[in-house]
Amino acid sequence: MIGQRGNTYSVLTCNHVVDHGDSTEYSVTTGDYQNHDVNVSSIEAINDLNLAIFSFRSEIFYPAIRPKRSSFPSVGFGVFLSGYAISLTEPQDSNFRFTPGSIVGLLDPPYPGGYGFVHTASSAQGMGGSPVVDSSGDLIGIHCGVERTESPSPLGLAIPAQALFEDTDVIERLGLDSS
Repeated sequence: MIGQRGNTYSVLTCNHVVDHGDSTEYSVTTGDYQNHDVNVSSIEAINDLNLAIFSFRSEIFYPAIRPKRSSFPSVGFGVFLSGYAISLTEPQDSNFRFTPGSIVGLLDPPYPGGYGFVHTASSAQGMGGSPVVDSSGDLIGIHCGVERTESPSPLGLAIPAQALFEDTDVIERLGLDSS
């Protein structure tokens, strides 16, 4: 969750996670294993990025993560990937993962979709849209894909959180500090 206004929460994820034109129902499961119906009409793609925002309502308080706006970390910077992996054999089971890694590449210009950095934090099926955070817990990116290489482990592709500050509508919707 990246924003909150009253009991409405905004969630940032990869657009490909929610871009299923014919879906009329989505739910989100919060860290306390509560399911919340997503307001499908709230799903909004963010420009040319593989990112989307959606909202849900809850009377329960949940803390929101804040995106880091300061200068972007360099190669070698430590990161963590936090999310739920889907079991391919038991789809109803998901496992929380919090994996360490580091930034191993900066993509300039970014790949199509806004992918701006490559990281080594281990991911699994279902972790698209998961936050990439620094050691302070600040959001520095959204994990949206993997890059297949000759190494035994695929490398993660992420969209930098800084990209959110390039759209005034997103800044306003999320209540971000635009300065």
